[in-house]
Amino acid sequence: ALGLTDPFTVRCLQSYASLARGVGRAADANPLFDRTIAAMEEDPGPDHAATLAMLRHYGLQLRAVGCGLEAEAIFVHVLQRREVALGPDDTRTLQSASDLADQVALRGAGLEAEPLYRRVYLSRVGALGPTHRRTMRALNGLATCLASIGRHGDAEPLYRLALSETKKRLGPTHPHTMAAVHSLTHLLKALGRFPEAEQLAVSALHTLEWSNGARDEATIQAKLRLLGNFQT
Repeated sequence: ALGLTDPFTVRCLQSYASLARGVGRAADANPLFDRTIAAMEEDPGPDHAATLAMLRHYGLQLRAVGCGLEAEAIFVHVLQRREVALGPDDTRTLQSASDLADQVALRGAGLEAEPLYRRVYLSRVGALGPTHRRTMRALNGLATCLASIGRHGDAEPLYRLALSETKKRLGPTHPHTMAAVHSLTHLLKALGRFPEAEQLAVSALHTLEWSNGARDEATIQAKLRLLGNFQT
């Protein structure tokens, strides 16, 4: 037998957990996580990179089953240990900061989440450049957080930057571009700028219909999502 801490066993558990989440049975994997983490804290140790990675996966697992406070405690622990071991700007440390920001935002504490999102974004810009996909993901997280706490004016230029860079990198009809259009139109509606929001949505949909056809499933779904921004 390979044992609970063998790398192959660990990968199998992570794959099983992902599958369980996908079919709505995330809680089935929790006892396996408990046993594996307990074993890994003995060997290779509580601060080993593999142990912290497993703890992170367990935090995601707890989030999936609605145990938000337990997940947040794990994300805090992993972030603190990675900051000590790897430094504040390491990719894995920023991953943990992003995990924690998402969890804090989920419990409605946007004011607490905002500096975490900003930290991740600025570090990504410095390490990867302003147009890298991970930077864009961090930018969108920060913009969404700002919008959630009513700072729409601060969120707008970030959403516009995200849309512009996503369109350049992926094209005007890519699903990520359409998601960026949706975010910006939703914000413009919140600001009361309905004509501007409508013009942006209509222009994006015309481009999508011209490229894919009006009966294409992606076009239909994008239309339903964007039009939903204008329903009262």
